[in-house]
Amino acid sequence: MTEDPQEPPAGSRAPSAIRPSERGRPPARALARTHPDPRSLVKWLALGACVLALLQASVLGAQSTPTPLSISLDEAISMAMERNPSVLVPEGEVGASLWNVRAARASLLPSASVSGGVSWQGSGEERLGSLTSGELGLIDQPSWYFSQYNAGLSYSLSGATLLAPREARAGLAAARARSTSAANALRLEVTRAYIEVLRRDEAVRLADSEIERASANLRLAEAQVSVGAATQLDVRQAQIAVGRARVNKTREEGEAGNARIGLLVLLGQEPIGAEAVRLTTSFPLEAPTLDESALIAEALEGNPELAQLRAQEEQARVSVRSAQSAYLPSLNAQAGWSGFTRQASDGQLLIRQAEARVEGRIQQCEFQNELFSRLADPLPSQNCRMLALDPASRNAILAGNQAFPFDFTRQPPSVGVQISIPVFQGLQRQRQIESARVQLRSAQLREDDRARSLRGDVARSVTTVRTALATARLEEENLEVARAQLRLAREQYQAGLVGFLQLADAENILARGEREFLAAVFTVHEALAGLEATVGRPLIQR
Repeated sequence: MTEDPQEPPAGSRAPSAIRPSERGRPPARALARTHPDPRSLVKWLALGACVLALLQASVLGAQSTPTPLSISLDEAISMAMERNPSVLVPEGEVGASLWNVRAARASLLPSASVSGGVSWQGSGEERLGSLTSGELGLIDQPSWYFSQYNAGLSYSLSGATLLAPREARAGLAAARARSTSAANALRLEVTRAYIEVLRRDEAVRLADSEIERASANLRLAEAQVSVGAATQLDVRQAQIAVGRARVNKTREEGEAGNARIGLLVLLGQEPIGAEAVRLTTSFPLEAPTLDESALIAEALEGNPELAQLRAQEEQARVSVRSAQSAYLPSLNAQAGWSGFTRQASDGQLLIRQAEARVEGRIQQCEFQNELFSRLADPLPSQNCRMLALDPASRNAILAGNQAFPFDFTRQPPSVGVQISIPVFQGLQRQRQIESARVQLRSAQLREDDRARSLRGDVARSVTTVRTALATARLEEENLEVARAQLRLAREQYQAGLVGFLQLADAENILARGEREFLAAVFTVHEALAGLEATVGRPLIQR
């Protein structure tokens, strides 16, 4: 039986085959050209969206890549000084102490004061003592406007006032000493953090070297196995050494990152992107000539902490004298000037009040004339109409009422002087003196103790620097021997003279020697930084 060439083989599919019911239709490809498939459009749109998302992610990733930041030790110290609160707070205290000095000096000058004000009083019946204005015949009281001023000078002088500038200067010196001590402590802290980052970076570099050597040993073990000079056990041991070296590098990288974060936080920077920070200051393995006696003398002269204690002692000594001045007399002097104005809201009421008063005097005058005429020997009568209020008097009343607010009527000036001599105040003065003496004694003891311990600190620091420097040089020699030993062990293992364990031991000895040398080098730098902080000045140029 022959197959029909128009039919596909059994069990196969022909995508372009046309069923009998479809023979009048165009092929599927022709339909795809004329009418696009919606599913293919969705696929192309999804693909385009993915491409755009990848491009945007790459752009954002490029933007978020931290810019490398190179920092020297001096720059790090300057950044910390500008932002660290441990230094900014004492600097603020220095500014406040400076104003205390200015205020203490100004207290020796007279103080002046000027005041003024205006007021208003409404119309109505006013109480005058036990009577009222109506009962006294003062009717139709207008509203009043008042203004007044007062100017005065006062001067006080006492023993505490005379000693106030000196006491304030002692407080300023103590504040500056605290600020200097805080700056010195922060400088040491930044230096140690900077050294710690360098130490961790070197540890990462040593971990890379260990990985390279372990990988080289692995390749050597594999080569030995390929020629039949070693077994698979050597390869496994070499692989374990490579894995351990990688674990050590991961650990060291984490410690290095934490050290960078700690440094940035200390500098007042954001810890984001700490891995991009690069330190540019190098610390060579060298130390200056250390004269212990000279360094002790410099420390006693320039140590910031000891200078702070000396300033506190001087401040306590001035406080004792200020407390003793409470037994001295004090002087107080005052002088004052004042004035006032008063103006009625309605001048015509004042005229009517004046007319009422004049009318009363006229009636009294006429009554006296009546009495004088009834005498046996009559007295001459008075012209009572001369007391009448004339236009000039009325104008004078109106003109005198135009005083508010600056046509002041001056009151008599006053001057007074007072001298006070303290006699007995319930032992309060002696209590203050004894308290100030205790503070002075405590400050002296702290200063003596710090000076004594400072001598020991310098001596110990010098010994530590010398010992660390000698140790570092010995470790450097041991490191060279360990490197030579590793080269020899590798050659012997390659020649089949020793086993892989001897090669691994040589590798471990070299790794331990590198770590010991690294620790010795940075111990020198840390000890030298501590000695510089104790002495109060740099000892080497970095």
